[in-house]
Amino acid sequence: MSEKKLKQEKISIGVYPDVLKMIDELADKEHRSRSNMLDVIVREYFRPKIEEKTISPRPLARKD
Repeated sequence: MSEKKLKQEKISIGVYPDVLKMIDELADKEHRSRSNMLDVIVREYFRPKIEEKTISPRPLARKD
């Protein structure tokens, strides 16, 4: 399965101070920088949904 390469773009976002504090706490917990944590959050939010497909086995032929 091939994934389409997404173009990286710079974006600006506004974040309330209490949300920024929560992001900082999560970044500390995950051992990440604030900017890296924001990248992860934005990537997860805007990531295209890739449909997972499974192949189910064919039923066995009955022997009567």
